[in-house]
Amino acid sequence: MEMADVIDVNPNTSWLHQPALPYAYAVLLGAFWMLFHIFFDSAFSSTVLLQTHAYATFIFVHWIKGAPEGGLIQEQVAHMTFWEQIDDGYFGTPARRILILAPIVLYFVAVYTNGADMFALVMNTAATLLVLVPKHEGLFGVRLFGVNKL
Repeated sequence: MEMADVIDVNPNTSWLHQPALPYAYAVLLGAFWMLFHIFFDSAFSSTVLLQTHAYATFIFVHWIKGAPEGGLIQEQVAHMTFWEQIDDGYFGTPARRILILAPIVLYFVAVYTNGADMFALVMNTAATLLVLVPKHEGLFGVRLFGVNKL
């Protein structure tokens, strides 16, 4: 699916199609890493960044439902998470790829900087899976064990 094939009229998600988004996202993550690096070493900074990113994106992308703006689409998306609203549910779009790639890159950076620290590896793997598993196409619209169901 090409970007031109998807017309996202949802004001809650249409901003994801800005050409500068990947760069802004990378700069923002880098800025947070530098902020954490002021207080911690590289390994712990990478872990803190990954953990913070994972839990924040899980809550805002995979847990909260609806749209903050009212309007005509509010009723249509009231039962949908942010991830489910992106690109009208189409997978493989550039916006979705960015949101999948970011936690993977953060994971590799955290694993590399932590070296042989097994505890950090387990914690970083768990946090990464927390945000990657809900992005799987087979789990679209699924609420595990009825949690977060309307």
